[in-house]
Amino acid sequence: MEELKNGVIKSLYQAFDLPIYYEDTPKSGLEGCFTVEEVETVETPLLNRRWSRKTKFQISYFPKLSLNSWEDCRQKTDALYEILFLIGDTEKFIGSDMYMERGEFGIKFFVSYAYQVMYEEEKTYMERLEYNGGQVIGYEESE
Repeated sequence: MEELKNGVIKSLYQAFDLPIYYEDTPKSGLEGCFTVEEVETVETPLLNRRWSRKTKFQISYFPKLSLNSWEDCRQKTDALYEILFLIGDTEKFIGSDMYMERGEFGIKFFVSYAYQVMYEEEKTYMERLEYNGGQVIGYEESE
């Protein structure tokens, strides 16, 4: 999950020379910057210990206030479709369900990434048996 979040932020950082905020978004003064938020994560079971997860991100862009700020938003939206389609360094993630909403102060771009997770299985081993006070010896220790 951390790798996915870092992949989104790194892709934005490499493409744009603008500030990017993740969890510590300032309350005011948002002009000419991106904010990245994890909107939801849905997990569905597969076979055995495998699970499928789909994480949705909201990338908001706040343009500098000017007469052509909407044109700037459209250019950033076109670029986001290309930049966020394939992210990651060691593990690659493909973006899906991409769409854009126009907000009051900029744009909100949504993208989802699906991946699979395998949970570690806790192995419990049998303990040695005791029979009438004596210990039962296993095959590897038979005398």
